[in-house]
Amino acid sequence: MGRLINPVYRWYNGFSVSYKCEFVRVLTMGTGAGVAEIVFLQKDGISAGKGTGLTLMQYALKRITMMIMALAAFIFLCTRPVSGKVMSDYRILILGALAFSIVVSVIVSALAFSKKLNSLMNSLIDKLCEKFVTKKDLFEKWRGTMNQLNEAGLLYIHYPALLVQILILNIVKMFSFYVIPGFILMNSTGIIEGTLLMAVAFVSATIIPAPSGVGALEFAFVSFFGAFVQQADAITSVLVYRFATWIMPCIIGMILFVIDGLRFKRGKNA
Repeated sequence: MGRLINPVYRWYNGFSVSYKCEFVRVLTMGTGAGVAEIVFLQKDGISAGKGTGLTLMQYALKRITMMIMALAAFIFLCTRPVSGKVMSDYRILILGALAFSIVVSVIVSALAFSKKLNSLMNSLIDKLCEKFVTKKDLFEKWRGTMNQLNEAGLLYIHYPALLVQILILNIVKMFSFYVIPGFILMNSTGIIEGTLLMAVAFVSATIIPAPSGVGALEFAFVSFFGAFVQQADAITSVLVYRFATWIMPCIIGMILFVIDGLRFKRGKNA
């Protein structure tokens, strides 16, 4: 995605930014990763405005991927005897999370790819600024973010092959996350059923208020997998999952952050 904005942007830059953002995510409990990504992109030659649009587009495509995978997993799991009962027991949570994901995906996609909707929203913000003068700064921030997303969307929509590639990469990434508990508990759940259960649990956790999903994911995980394994085994599995998807990327990101800091210091001294 970065190469479309800056032709000299490399794969290393993308990997480095992703891992360094995971380092910041752990340090800030998820609140600073988005801002950090824009800062890191700017250091790699992508302006803050375009970096914001890229980050928002990346988020939108990730949400779409999560929603599609969770919906497909939910439909499949409903046909299985044990997991079907789990889907039924927690159907309000699951359907609510799926509905929320679909709504967010549709809204963000519409704001990204529709110039008419962007104009309409700008007109609405103009009216809000006139009516609520004291909140004008807040509305202008909304306008800036929305326009940056639309600018990025109108850029990337002309490269459908790239969007397909990004969606495929997102599927590979999310599958590599989901398969971890499926692999650990495959003797109890089966690797396919366990992986799909994780896909549903991950999306279900997104509507439970918690910083960066901490606690919410553990609750959804233990609830869903509790029908297959002892609670202690489920907790152990989710801790391994957290280590693999939080701690390891954080350590790699910390190393890359330090290396970049040393390079900057060396270049400054030179």
